[in-house]
Amino acid sequence: MSLSRLANPQPTDSPTADSTAPGSGSSENAATPQSSFLHGVAWTGSVRWFSQLASWGCTLVVARLLLPSDYGLVAMANVYFGLITMLSEFGLATAIVTMRKLNDDQLRQLNTLSVALGGICYLVSLWAAAPVAAFYKSPQLALVIRVMSVSFLIAGFKSVPFA
Repeated sequence: MSLSRLANPQPTDSPTADSTAPGSGSSENAATPQSSFLHGVAWTGSVRWFSQLASWGCTLVVARLLLPSDYGLVAMANVYFGLITMLSEFGLATAIVTMRKLNDDQLRQLNTLSVALGGICYLVSLWAAAPVAAFYKSPQLALVIRVMSVSFLIAGFKSVPFA
């Protein structure tokens, strides 16, 4: 029911003459593609802003809890993870979204590939932790990278289901 009808109610002949009833043929509440698009953009934008604010908040809390040297270790590890994360997915989720006509067998195969890639990235990170720590001349960095590498295993399992 529109706002103008709520402000100026008019009597109807029958109690079922509401124009918003399903199947009444009224397009008063039907969403146009433009309004649906704008609504989706608004929701997506607000969720991203909220996510970014939460991320900043967590960063501030962690910065207060960690010593500056510990925070530097995590920052060095994030340089490594930024590079490996770019390479780890190989656009698998994007390919799944683009190819809409995938059957269940193909999706299972892609999921297996995603899990395998996550496992490979995990193993590569375990191996690369020592050389990266040597590069930065920080032996504690190896342990930080090994612990953070578990995220590759998790990402491998969630990549295809979220696509």
